[in-house]
Amino acid sequence: MLIKFLLSKSLFKHLFILTLIILYAFFINKISGNYGVLPADSFGHFDTSYLINKNIFPIRDYWMNTGFLINYIQALFFYLFGANWQSYVLHASFFNALISISTYLFFVKLNINYKYSFVYTICVATLFYPTAGTPSVYFHSSMFSLIAIYLFIICYLKKSYLLAFLVPIFILIGFLCAQVPSAYIGMLLIFSFLSIGLKEKKLFLFFFLGSFVSLLLLIVSLIYTKIPFTDFFYQHILFPLSIGSSRFLNESNAFNTVSNITFDRFFFDFKFIYIFWIPIFLITFNDILFKKKAEPKKNYINVFYLISVLLFILYQLTTNNQLFVYFLIPISAGILHYNLNFFNIKNKINFFLIFITLFATFKYGNRNIVEKRFNDFQWTDMSSHIDAATISAKLSGLKWVTPVNFGISTDVKKEVHVIKQVLEIVKKDKRNKVMMTNFQFFSIITETEIFYTQPAFFRNATQPEQNSKLYSYYKNYYNNFLRKNNIQILYFLDIEHNYYKKIIKNICSEGKIKIDDYNLYFLKVGECI
Repeated sequence: MLIKFLLSKSLFKHLFILTLIILYAFFINKISGNYGVLPADSFGHFDTSYLINKNIFPIRDYWMNTGFLINYIQALFFYLFGANWQSYVLHASFFNALISISTYLFFVKLNINYKYSFVYTICVATLFYPTAGTPSVYFHSSMFSLIAIYLFIICYLKKSYLLAFLVPIFILIGFLCAQVPSAYIGMLLIFSFLSIGLKEKKLFLFFFLGSFVSLLLLIVSLIYTKIPFTDFFYQHILFPLSIGSSRFLNESNAFNTVSNITFDRFFFDFKFIYIFWIPIFLITFNDILFKKKAEPKKNYINVFYLISVLLFILYQLTTNNQLFVYFLIPISAGILHYNLNFFNIKNKINFFLIFITLFATFKYGNRNIVEKRFNDFQWTDMSSHIDAATISAKLSGLKWVTPVNFGISTDVKKEVHVIKQVLEIVKKDKRNKVMMTNFQFFSIITETEIFYTQPAFFRNATQPEQNSKLYSYYKNYYNNFLRKNNIQILYFLDIEHNYYKKIIKNICSEGKIKIDDYNLYFLKVGECI
């Protein structure tokens, strides 16, 4: 698709537009990624990706509570551009540019005027990765799912066998970054290809071949990285299923997420998406029931897209994150625009679509890029930030401030002071050690091999609770990790240590190091002398 597109008569025009899109996507995400940190999310793939280049792999060498492919991608960025914060932000900026390029090409292939396509794409670039600013499994999985949706729609409209082959590969990549929404979209795509299989046998055949190749690639990658399939199955499949089922079944120890899904949340939280979703639904409904000469392909992709949007909304409602699927607003506007082209609608209607899209983009862009609500900064004075280079030159360019209740201290200077003191303690300690923390940058900064047991810590979300069926597996896995790496001490920075006192079999002693009014807890483990 890309080659044919670039060989078209409009080559230079589109190249110029794509260049603008790429520059904007990089620039807007760089601003966001360097402004404040939510430790558990912002550093979730920082040190763990660095350790991949030290031959320490997720799942095989430490517990992975979510997708792991994003760590390998970040390890590549560190290898190419150096292990520092700007390489980290570059990763997210690159993928913001990738989803933006894909969106623009998708709209152009739907015969939407390049000017409108440009505006919709700029809105996607604003609302997509800048919401987080740093590499995130939520956005990687969403991005690859969206690209799979784009590929399916175009392959169905244009009968492209290559795109049909690529669809399952992108779903697999998304699934290995995070299980949902890729699993939801993957199931929809399987059903969709089955439903068109009788009429479009070759498309289905190439989709099947792509699925086979995807499975083969997964097996080869597990063998190459020496990741046991049992560990992959427990950590990447069973544990996320246990978290998801607890939310749906409303167990006593769960988040009760589903019970909190109200009409107000389902509709009004996503009102700007529905502004475009409802007209698409009405056009499709009217076309199927009342039009003598219906457009079957258009109607089919409309139904497919409408269900896709609902699956994204379901995914959003059953996670415990701030809202972030606002990138569906300009995409839905573009799909409505595509439908209206069949009616030869005047430009006034199209301008109205653009106006609503720009208004929503400004509203939610301000919310998540300036106010940083996705990263829980809505109650924090972000003007108190300081240059993170005071912690380490490898964090240069980052404006350091953490959200209220998510950092070590509400006083930024005090928080940085504690971190610097902990860094000194870690540097002087030559024992094999584990940092139990959401501030996962100690390996990169100290350039030493500091172990982590997992990439983030949230109760009921990142490790099994005692009443979980996976608790015994986790306990055995954790103790094997300590024994295999000859760990002698664990430090707990902003992490509750009592849970792990029940997990660890051989605790020699425990204590705390006082840093001003902060206590750094530690457990000495292994062979007690």
